[in-house]
Amino acid sequence: MNLKVYQEYADHVKAFQIGLEKYGYEETIVNRRDSMKKLKAENPEEYLKQKTRFLRNIVDAENIVTNKDTAIYEIDDKIKLICAFSNVPQNVEKYAFLPSKYIFIDVDFTDKEVDIKENRIFGIALREASLLHIRQRKEYDLADATERKRIDQEDYVGKCINALVFSESANGHIFLDSLTFAYNLTEEYEDLKVKTDRKIPTRMFVKKFVLNFLSFLNDKEVLEIRHKRGKKNQERRIRNHKVVLPDSRILKITGILKKYVDEKSEKSGWHYSFRFPVREHRRKLYDEFGNIRKVIKIEKYYKGKGVLVEIDTHYKVVADKKHRRVKKWNQENIDMKDIKPLKKPLREMRCK
Repeated sequence: MNLKVYQEYADHVKAFQIGLEKYGYEETIVNRRDSMKKLKAENPEEYLKQKTRFLRNIVDAENIVTNKDTAIYEIDDKIKLICAFSNVPQNVEKYAFLPSKYIFIDVDFTDKEVDIKENRIFGIALREASLLHIRQRKEYDLADATERKRIDQEDYVGKCINALVFSESANGHIFLDSLTFAYNLTEEYEDLKVKTDRKIPTRMFVKKFVLNFLSFLNDKEVLEIRHKRGKKNQERRIRNHKVVLPDSRILKITGILKKYVDEKSEKSGWHYSFRFPVREHRRKLYDEFGNIRKVIKIEKYYKGKGVLVEIDTHYKVVADKKHRRVKKWNQENIDMKDIKPLKKPLREMRCK
């Protein structure tokens, strides 16, 4: 495994940092609703909040991908789909915790696989964040967004899990989404209502996947194998002008859990117990705007597994009563003449 998603995530973090330094915030960042220039003119306070929040998220994302102690997990498609489609066990969110300070899950999803409300999401970086209750309006320090100012105006009320995820919209825009969940409030503030980021479309899916993943990690039948990359691997990648990859962790399932996952994987999706020919046909390829970009020809091929079943492609249903198949239907009393018209519409008829 070569951590493709991890490399792509790190590249996008670096690209955002270069864009901010070279072009500035307004030209680099895209808002889901309005342009940043328009938001700055109409609502300066909200603009400062979003800008400070995004700069802090970029710093946090960089810390996670560059920290040598970050636990990077590689998972196969079976575990990926089980965590994506399973219901979250009861009380998992209440007691969820991160086994490491920073976690990165090398995984991506497209809208063709699951309903993620976006075109694609890639890379899930996790950290534990503090929940602060702001008693007064906060003053934002744009010079250094990572340093909190006027801490005396904020109360620590608990902690939560913070997920930093890159998402790609249908029109090609890239967003760095910051999501919070698994709120653990102190006794003094346990009745406090936490304001969530519900406007982010990927929130519910990412939350569900992460909670299932953390629950998966705590299972006794899940083994965590350390994948260490030695000096030879690093030297070879440097010679080939590639990024040096950090150590990672591979999850393996055993026992009853492995049997359950294998059964679920085998039963998922449609499959055929026989082979049959698919005749040649044409397929239309569309671009992102829904326009036909290209028409390709698909040659004849065979689909499925097992015994080959040939299809009579010359067969045609006709209304000729002299046809051999129509005669056979007549003999079996399956002719159209046996069907009598209804006296009134079916919706007006009631069973007696």
